[in-house]
Amino acid sequence: MKPFMMDRLDFDLKVVELPKLAEREVEGFLKYRIAGLYPGHPEQTAFDYRILQRGKTQFAFLFITRRSALEPYRALAGGRPLFLPYLLIQPYLKEFEGENIAFLVLFPLYLEIFVFHGSEPPAAFVAKRSKRLATDLVTVRRLAARENPATRWVVVFSPGDAEGLAAQGESLAAGGSPPRLIRMEEALGRLSPRDRGLFAPARRAPLLSRGWRRQLLAIALLILALLALKKLTDREEAYLRSLMRQAGLLQSQSTTAIALQAEVETLSQQKAALLKKRPVDPYRLLSELHGILSPAARIQSFILERSFFQLEAVGSNPLSLMDSFRERDYFGEAKLLQTVPLRGSTQELFKITGSVRGE
Repeated sequence: MKPFMMDRLDFDLKVVELPKLAEREVEGFLKYRIAGLYPGHPEQTAFDYRILQRGKTQFAFLFITRRSALEPYRALAGGRPLFLPYLLIQPYLKEFEGENIAFLVLFPLYLEIFVFHGSEPPAAFVAKRSKRLATDLVTVRRLAARENPATRWVVVFSPGDAEGLAAQGESLAAGGSPPRLIRMEEALGRLSPRDRGLFAPARRAPLLSRGWRRQLLAIALLILALLALKKLTDREEAYLRSLMRQAGLLQSQSTTAIALQAEVETLSQQKAALLKKRPVDPYRLLSELHGILSPAARIQSFILERSFFQLEAVGSNPLSLMDSFRERDYFGEAKLLQTVPLRGSTQELFKITGSVRGE
């Protein structure tokens, strides 16, 4: 069954180092950790995870989102397995086991980077795409520079980036090794057909044994055969009644369709008006800030009023953050109001104010 790829910007990805736990204890441990990793209310939060073994250490790639954001994807997927970019690179990890490797996954609207360095915790970054691939590759190198340099890059790309990567992909060469380029179709083909994807409903144990199911199936087949035999005897009469019903139904549907079209146009106008009045999503804003701040930065306070925000945080080199704010279309003007060096530390306490242009 063809997988349904979700928008990575609607999800938060955390990498959690796991202690030595039995498999049945992992989910409970991650539920406990989510309280300190994600700001959402537990009852309104959905999560799933994948386990990765690096050397003697296990890590959980933890995918978190709001239930209200997940349900529309389930409805659109129509039963197909739900996927995020990490699942595209997962089949390739054994091939590069023990290497310092960085994966770049390019989608038309966003990109995601996964950095693996020895047995250290893997790192992941997501960013919106710009209009030029060259600008995106600069962003990729800047984000990856926060971690230890990778000896090799692997790029999974959509057809629209094939020509640009052929001309500019060498800018990702590391340690004398050119990047390995993998088409999106090839990566999708490596997904296991037995993989149920992320956020899959729990499987229920069968209510009946296999023997009982076989007997019920035999009875059902016998009943179907009898019904098919009866249907053959009155098929002509049923066909005539069906034609009469279809004629009445088509007449009714034509009237209903005209009314529905008018209602759809009215609802579309109301939706557009509501979207203009929609307030800033604090979860989206915090996710964007997480992509800008370094992993070691700690937010001390955060204030959001309409489209304006103010945060105080502790981190290193706050001046460089201003460039990151300017590069993101999501943010309006941002100002660094105050920096205070912390005694006995290389870090600084800093205050930033800014605005959000819109969703």
